Amino acid sequence: KNDDHILSKQYNRIIGEIFQIQGEIAGQIASELSGYLSNQQLTEIKRNQTDNLEAYNYYQMGRFHINLGRRDDPYASFDYFRKAIRADSNYALAYAGLAEAYVYMTSQGRGWMEDQESGKDTAVKLAIKALEIDENLAEAHKVLGRIYRNFDYNYKAAEKKYLKAIELGNTDYSSYAWLLNMTGRPEKAREYMDKVIMLDPVSFDERFSSALLYLTEQNYSKALEEIDICLELVPEHYYALEFKCLINFELGNEKAAYESLRKVGP
Repeated sequence: KNDDHILSKQYNRIIGEIFQIQGEIAGQIASELSGYLSNQQLTEIKRNQTDNLEAYNYYQMGRFHINLGRRDDPYASFDYFRKAIRADSNYALAYAGLAEAYVYMTSQGRGWMEDQESGKDTAVKLAIKALEIDENLAEAHKVLGRIYRNFDYNYKAAEKKYLKAIELGNTDYSSYAWLLNMTGRPEKAREYMDKVIMLDPVSFDERFSSALLYLTEQNYSKALEEIDICLELVPEHYYALEFKCLINFELGNEKAAYESLRKVGP
């Protein structure tokens, strides 16, 4: 935050047991940063969710596709998360990831999954399964927060789960930012959204969320800036182009709105 130097080291290792090496280096870094991290964070940073490299790789691919936000990518994330679970049936993160994919496909109004109630029930079961394996899994608490928010409209329960996830180290503040905005705290919402952008400035999903939040604030020029960054990250993205058309229309830029709409296609 203050641009202070905390730690700089170089590690040279022969790649063999990758998770053993990862744990060793993470433990050394955690030790160096012990004055900056909580005991919970120190424990989490040293712990591997799986020692199965195949499951780990499948999970990372699932996260890549769900975070990218393309029209067809959620289906790819389903496949990868399921493969991760088949490779390691005790991989809590993979269950939480699959639960998030179900939430993403049933609560966004995008028509991927028509049976929303079934999708919600499956997401709940998967999130609970993840917590049975690891009760302190931040990602599972976050998914339950999204379920409470998106399906049940139980904002009090959702906030409790989001704050629990943040306490456990989850940095996906955008979900909490949207809850804050929905419950009449827009300034606090923008504060948390800016934290997300600071942590991951090249995330399409987070930039898109930030643009949407600016739209709710009727700050169309800032929304346009964010959506232009989205299109730099993922050129010709369907929803980003639709959104750019809407923003330009609100700004009175009808020609630019038409150009974006033309790229979307019929």
